[in-house]
Amino acid sequence: MYSSPIGIIICKIVLFFQFIVIFSIIPNVDKVSAAPPSDYQLTFSEEFDSPTLNYSKWSTSYKLGKLCMATATDNALKFANGMISIELDKTGPATYSSGTLATHGRSTPQSGQQPATIFSQKYGWFEMRFKAPQGSAIHSAFWLVPENQSYQKLVSDGGTRQSTNEAMEIDIFEQLGLYPHNIMVTVHYGASYADNQHLSESIEYKNPDIDFSNNFHVIALEWLPDLLIWYLDGNEIFRSDKAPQSPFYIYANLYYGCGWTGSIDPEMLFPKHFDIDYIRVYKKVPALAVPASDPFL
Repeated sequence: MYSSPIGIIICKIVLFFQFIVIFSIIPNVDKVSAAPPSDYQLTFSEEFDSPTLNYSKWSTSYKLGKLCMATATDNALKFANGMISIELDKTGPATYSSGTLATHGRSTPQSGQQPATIFSQKYGWFEMRFKAPQGSAIHSAFWLVPENQSYQKLVSDGGTRQSTNEAMEIDIFEQLGLYPHNIMVTVHYGASYADNQHLSESIEYKNPDIDFSNNFHVIALEWLPDLLIWYLDGNEIFRSDKAPQSPFYIYANLYYGCGWTGSIDPEMLFPKHFDIDYIRVYKKVPALAVPASDPFL
């Protein structure tokens, strides 16, 4: 068609602009996994392929069953397509139900199961593939809490906790449905947690090209002896040197109406779903050396 040199140049220019147009309309594709480096081995895996919850891995109790304005219930845990969906629903004029997962504690009375087998780990790679619901006052979370019993009492039974200088909570992520393009990651440490006098290191990562309610994303925490590193879809987004030195449990929750997460929207349609494809934990091999100094002292 274009036999002359000028014709060939014109053809190349046309093809180049066609490529630019086609490339610009290809939608963003989420990464399926943000797998850890090769020197990690799997220590805990929940793929949610079964039609019911595996109570040998999970407890469903949390803070006397309250998730702010929502009440935790096993009925909120839905299974389909190889995933678990924590469902937030309106059950009355001002009552709501939701669900929680934890690797320690006791199963709820309605489950009829024995207390869950405990899983906790110090250091490693903690990963989830998820999609979070959109809407005011909705709060999806994937987080870690320490094994020590004083903190466990606070989390499980609404008790108090003594002041300590250790890390008290690692939020692998918190996603507020009011801001579907943002995600928060945090480590809480320092003084009294119960009196809200502790310290935190945190970032609210914002990306207008990401909508956590529309597509699945992979969040991961790499916990080293002297460093915490957060990754979103394989890209580092934050790091902190406040790495704790004791094992932590895993939690995943869907809260509603916590006050700081936005006002209640009377027009919002229910139910809402926090979809989780998998939760995986890895440990570095060989075992990492403990640092000579404690970063909290």
